[in-house]
Amino acid sequence: MTLTPNTAKPVSHATAGQLVQDAQTILILAHYRPDGDALGSSLALTASLRAMGKEVSCYNRDAVPDYLQFLESEEIRVLPMTAPITVDLLIALDCATIERLGEDVLQQITASHVLTIDHHITNEKYGDSLVLDCEAAATGEILYDFIRTNEFPLPDQARDALYVAISTDTGSLQYSNSSAKTYKTMAELVGKGADVASLNALTYFNHSVRRVEILRECLQSFTLAHEGQVSYWQVSQAAQEAVGVRAGDMEGLMDLLRGIAGVRVCFTLEEAPSGVVRLSMRSKDESIDVSQICGAFGGGGHRMAAGAGIKNVAFEKCAKQVLAKIGEAL
Repeated sequence: MTLTPNTAKPVSHATAGQLVQDAQTILILAHYRPDGDALGSSLALTASLRAMGKEVSCYNRDAVPDYLQFLESEEIRVLPMTAPITVDLLIALDCATIERLGEDVLQQITASHVLTIDHHITNEKYGDSLVLDCEAAATGEILYDFIRTNEFPLPDQARDALYVAISTDTGSLQYSNSSAKTYKTMAELVGKGADVASLNALTYFNHSVRRVEILRECLQSFTLAHEGQVSYWQVSQAAQEAVGVRAGDMEGLMDLLRGIAGVRVCFTLEEAPSGVVRLSMRSKDESIDVSQICGAFGGGGHRMAAGAGIKNVAFEKCAKQVLAKIGEAL
């Protein structure tokens, strides 16, 4: 299946809900290297639609990170697919670009209709129908409204997965994207039985020793630049292999860089086996739009949080190029 940018028609929650009602076979996808919002949203919608009697499959190009395995993650199927899939409706969640769904995944899918649900300002508006709310703190926040508006079931698994989705994309409600509506949504999930202490412990205090070991590697390259306004570190492929890093082991470590007084922008660079260098960037200053900075490297995201895959640039030269772009913004 081939998707094209700028083809999706914006639709309401009710219209999107009718698309779901009219479909019997549904496939849910989120971006590769899935984070808490991507996985939480995928699992929540899967549980809700199955409770409606829908035939739902949930795929991702990459495996579920260890720290999110507790979310009944066996529901997520990982490539390779056993056979090509044909469905009535494909729902793409929390994914701004077609590329991040995984071209190898899309090649194995045929769908009569494609519905995209997302909160990224850089969304490419691909598919047939689009529910896009750039003011939402997380795709999980949009899905809660979607499920409630359409009076779809909210099983306990869906409730907990939505809590984790919103919590992880807001830094446990610490980031500036947390609005009054976000707090209200979380309060309603707690009111429906979400166990905050248990879910937070599983999400934030259940990491592997590898995470500490890779943090040690990160700190060895820690650097301040632009008169202390920028902090960053970079991790080579060799260092990752030495530690045995798995997907998700570095999730949230950037908060240490962001937390430094005087820092306005922070970023990390990870050298991948493919030769692509993964750039993740955060801003503490609303006047600095890191989605634009990352856009210079073919990426995107949000004003305060974005990323990119830097191609055809040696790992050793990436930091200099990124710092130059940040310097222009500063």
